Amino acid sequence: MNELSLIGTPDLDTLREMLRRLMAAKRSSKNLSLRLYCSCLTAETQAIDGERLLVSVSKLPRDEKAVILNWLGKSGPFLDDDRTDSYDDLYHLNGEDVTNLGAAEAARQCQKHNDGRLLSLNNEAFKNTPLEVVHGLIEEPLESVLVRNSWSLEEVKEWADGADPEPTNWVELLDVSRRRYGHLLIGDHCDEVLGGQTFYPVVSRRVLELLRVLNTISGSVDKNGKLSASGEELKETHFVGKKA
Repeated sequence: MNELSLIGTPDLDTLREMLRRLMAAKRSSKNLSLRLYCSCLTAETQAIDGERLLVSVSKLPRDEKAVILNWLGKSGPFLDDDRTDSYDDLYHLNGEDVTNLGAAEAARQCQKHNDGRLLSLNNEAFKNTPLEVVHGLIEEPLESVLVRNSWSLEEVKEWADGADPEPTNWVELLDVSRRRYGHLLIGDHCDEVLGGQTFYPVVSRRVLELLRVLNTISGSVDKNGKLSASGEELKETHFVGKKA
C-alpha cells in the first residue's frame, strides 16, 4: 500500500469512508487480505493536518476503530516481516524517503521481476500509473523503478483474486513451485519430508523467492553451461558478497 497517499486527507469523514471501503474489500477477498501489505509505520502516517493516523482512527466508532487498529497493529500483513533484500537500500517517491514503506517494497519486488504493485487511496497526486520510485539518492539515482499503481479497490481486488492463492501448507507450496518453476525438479520425497512440519507463511514466501531465482538461473544457462548476462547478474546478486 502507498502510505503517502493517506497524507492530506481533508477530514475525518473522508478518512472513515476510505478505510471502511478498504476493510470491506479485504473482508470480501482472502487473496487481497493476504497480499495487501502495509508497513508498521502506516499507523504513524500524518493523514489529516499532520495528525497521526492512529490518533485519527481512535476518534471513529468503537467497532470500526477495533477493526482498523487490529489491521494496523496486529494482522497486517506487514512488509517489515517479509522485506525483500536490496543492495544500497534507499528509495524515494515524489521526493519523500519511502525506504521503510510500501512503495519501496513494491519497487524491490519489481527489481526482482516479481509483480510488485501499489494501491493509492483517495489522493489526486497519486491518480496515475506507473509511479516512479527512485532507488538510491535523488541526485545520484541507481535506478528509476516504474511501479504499477492503482487507486481503484475494485481493480486491485480483481488482480488479487486472479492471482495464485498463497500456500497454506508445505504440500501446497510444493505444488505451486512445480507449476511455476519448470526448470527445477522437485522430488516427491519433499512432500513426505515437509508434510508434517509446522508451516510458516514468512518462510514459505522466502522459499518461493529463492526457488524463483534458481529457476531463472537454470533457464539462463546455454547448452555449453554458460550463463547469459541476466543469469550472471543474478549470480552476482545472490551468490557473491555479504548477502550471498
